[in-house]
Amino acid sequence: MKLSAKLFFYKHVSNGKLSKAQALRQAQLEIMKNTALNRVAHYEHPYFWAAFILIGNWLN
Repeated sequence: MKLSAKLFFYKHVSNGKLSKAQALRQAQLEIMKNTALNRVAHYEHPYFWAAFILIGNWLN
């Protein structure tokens, strides 16, 4: 499964408690701290999660 499929951004946005920017940050932190993922590859490295950005109105 591709790492982008494991980005939990939509899970955080759909609950309505976080802004899009906060949801992206939380998803990136989850990838960095996920020990199951990091056993396979070093996903804590920015190479794997830093490419995800928000464009447009990311405050809501």
